[in-house]
Amino acid sequence: MSFASLTINLNTIKSNIATIRNQLPKDSQLLLVAKANAYGLGAVEIAQALDGHIDYLGVSTVREATELRENGIKIPILLLSEPFPEELNIISSLDLTITLYDKSTIDLVNDYATHMQSPIKTHLKIDTGLTRLGAHWDNAKNTMSHWNNTSKWVIKEGIYSHYANSNEKDHPLNELQQHRFDETKKAVKTPLTHLSNSDGLTHFKNSQCNVVRIGLSIYNNSFKLSAPIRLIKTISAGTSVSYGSTFTAKKTTNVGVIGMGYADGLSSQLSNKGYVNINGINCPIIGQICMCMFMVELPNTNEIQPSSMATILSPSDQPGMSLQELAELTNQNPREIMTRFSQRVTRLYIS
Repeated sequence: MSFASLTINLNTIKSNIATIRNQLPKDSQLLLVAKANAYGLGAVEIAQALDGHIDYLGVSTVREATELRENGIKIPILLLSEPFPEELNIISSLDLTITLYDKSTIDLVNDYATHMQSPIKTHLKIDTGLTRLGAHWDNAKNTMSHWNNTSKWVIKEGIYSHYANSNEKDHPLNELQQHRFDETKKAVKTPLTHLSNSDGLTHFKNSQCNVVRIGLSIYNNSFKLSAPIRLIKTISAGTSVSYGSTFTAKKTTNVGVIGMGYADGLSSQLSNKGYVNINGINCPIIGQICMCMFMVELPNTNEIQPSSMATILSPSDQPGMSLQELAELTNQNPREIMTRFSQRVTRLYIS
């Protein structure tokens, strides 16, 4: 293989789901956030493997939902933002569930569903403090009343919100958001309510909802990113490496050229930082990350040859940098790192 590959262990993902299920009441549902190609791991393949293990999928766009349906995915799918008017026909035909929060969109959906006599399942989103999408909490009851007064063809299936600081257990806004959501949702009774994401599940077990949205927590430690050495060369002291000459060898040095670069999703912030693991040996990254390649310093050993595989990212209990380690080195969100893996990176699935 000439360039990078991402190996995803589906059994690890299933095991992560089972662990989460064991923390929840038996009637709780799991909504897998599969947007952005399942955080870069492959939404279709992940969804196919998890049929029967999860209750709902969450995506950002109708295009993402369409890809899933066209590949035989029958699991309920929630569109996590409001649809555009021209998408309602597709939404109806694909049996998608949609998010609502704006009165004009509620009217639009109501008119369409009623005219077509075609039911559309909906969830109302409340902005309790993230200040992103959703009906603002201080006027949400008015929006909820508007939603509740739509025709029978608009199915009122769920109400939800989103923590802004769920990764910080003691952040003061968390408790306030929960209170706002609990008070607001009293205005309408729906079968489903959801507030917690992966971090929220860990930190706020008493959120009094029956759906949990899970993302990073189920993908954690489930994949390995590798790329082959394309060339090995030996340089003398004083020789610089890569663009900008930001690394200069202080002694005779073996250099390995690795077949992955920033076009594949490897952050340029790793330039002269971090390491790869080759045959159990940690080899530091040297010089600037290039579009399609980067360089590492190799030890003086015959164990490493051209075409040897370099492990760039790995589960935390295996050789190589962990996702968290890479995130800290580059000052990035782990989700950002994952969603940047390009389509040029080959996805391989094991179970």
